[in-house]
Amino acid sequence: MEKKEFDEKAQMMTLEALIASLLIIAAVLFVVSQVPPQAQQGGSFSNLQLNHYGDDLLNVLKKSSSPAADYDNLIQYYIGENNYSELNVLMENSLPDNVGYSVSLVSGDDKELLFSNGYPVGEQVVVSEIVVSKNVGLGGIAGAPAEIRKVAKTFPAGSLIIPMDDNYQPDNVTNDGYIPLLKGMGLVYQIANGTYSGGEPISVWQLLEDPRGTNYSLFYSLDVNTSDKPLNISNGTIGNTKFGGGPYVIDADDLTPEIKDRILNASQDSPVGYHINIHQFLEPLYHYPVVEMKMAPKIAAYPPDDWNDRCSDMTHCDKTDNKIPKHPETTYYESKLNDTIGKYYIHSDVPYVIINDSMINNSILDEIDIITMPHADLSPMPNNVARTLIDWVSNGGTIHAECKALTTLDDKVETVDGDNHSWYGFIGVENIPSGTGTGKAMIFVGNSSEGNNTGGYGAYADPGACFDVLSQSGDDDGILPGAGGSAVPAFRIKNLNYTLLNPDAMVLSGAGRNEDSIFPNDIDFTYISAPFDNGFVTYLAGHDLSEDYNNNPTPHKERLMFHTFFYPGFGKIYGYGVVELQITLWYK
Repeated sequence: MEKKEFDEKAQMMTLEALIASLLIIAAVLFVVSQVPPQAQQGGSFSNLQLNHYGDDLLNVLKKSSSPAADYDNLIQYYIGENNYSELNVLMENSLPDNVGYSVSLVSGDDKELLFSNGYPVGEQVVVSEIVVSKNVGLGGIAGAPAEIRKVAKTFPAGSLIIPMDDNYQPDNVTNDGYIPLLKGMGLVYQIANGTYSGGEPISVWQLLEDPRGTNYSLFYSLDVNTSDKPLNISNGTIGNTKFGGGPYVIDADDLTPEIKDRILNASQDSPVGYHINIHQFLEPLYHYPVVEMKMAPKIAAYPPDDWNDRCSDMTHCDKTDNKIPKHPETTYYESKLNDTIGKYYIHSDVPYVIINDSMINNSILDEIDIITMPHADLSPMPNNVARTLIDWVSNGGTIHAECKALTTLDDKVETVDGDNHSWYGFIGVENIPSGTGTGKAMIFVGNSSEGNNTGGYGAYADPGACFDVLSQSGDDDGILPGAGGSAVPAFRIKNLNYTLLNPDAMVLSGAGRNEDSIFPNDIDFTYISAPFDNGFVTYLAGHDLSEDYNNNPTPHKERLMFHTFFYPGFGKIYGYGVVELQITLWYK
């Protein structure tokens, strides 16, 4: 009996001890559970904790269904729709308050920062996921269609704007041939090239507008409080300013005081005291659509002038050595580079190189982003040279051709590559029947809510031409006069047969009935663009775009070629791509 009582007491003590132990464990667990999840661990535990946060976040993105049927999950949805503001909100709500983060898209050596929260300090952890998605800004899959990426953006106060319209950027010629509007294009190139920032490129943003003149309300879609004296704001004209013509903006966040001073000093560097006007935002500006020039492209002109004696007085040959005509190659191209496109480069100070057939055959195109072609007869081009050019465009190169070069280039491409595409040449155009004569007026077109002026081009009149990078113009009338002596005053669809036209071609400007008509001819046009596989081609009618038929300067027309110059440098969006979503985490 005593033994039994002893055993029962022992069992009770054991049970009490067990209960006490469980209570202690429960208490500890309760205390731990009350510790905020953002409590930072020390040492290696810190990285482990951040990795867990990142992995959990990626799992949520991969396993959550997309609100749109075109995507398998949230991660594809956010990338494909460029909906990074919602992704940022999700991360902000999911991660502890003391965890900072940045999110980027990566493809090879290319990296695009999407957004960040906080500034990195101490150790950082990176988690990533390979994603196949639509509409990506890098990592385009071979053969995927690509177009200029248009975004909405808010520019902070302190940003600089380079005007491109008649009101705020002079387009008259000074006594030394200086045209501020065109010199502004050279300044944009040098900023993007890193000339004023120690060799590091700075993004230049173009704010797209309606180029069709003041009859359309969106011609001046920008209205912002500025000062026209960024170096001494209080001494400038301050007030709300309406800008047109697709001006260029440098984000204040990309400007140090030193870089800003260098840009502003360069804008005033003129032997006649005439300078490029630059204004400074005194308040933030939101605008859509905006495009980003991410780098300054490498530009070539082809073919070189054939030999003649026009340099005997050195009037056209004293700028740089590469402007001097060379002895003809085996092929005679009737090139007028120095009389036309060569002048545009001089007017703007945009750097370029002149290339020839032998250079093309020796891989010079590996170093070139865009080729500009003046009036030239390209029909005698050797087939191997043509084949190299076609392959280069197909793989991502850009060609801009003017006057006789555009029709003879299409003919040559059809001869060499006709079996590979259903349309004719690069785009599928021919000269108007009247042939050589005074160039037709350029009338910008577009199917916008502001009114249609599409002529007879139907679906081929670019629905977004009024907000297209290539057609930005600050001319108040929205109509640019034709030039004299044009071998191709305007052009039309080959044989008027739409099946011969590149199906993705877009008409950017129609042709007036004569050199200054405000009425378009229903079947002729003067400016067209089209993708060609992964590359891009633009054709522009007229001979010398720097002058009209009365030899008056036409800088707004001359400026059009620079849009194509810059085209390879603008950020693209690809129909499909493979990218790495990279999330970097750190403790604040």
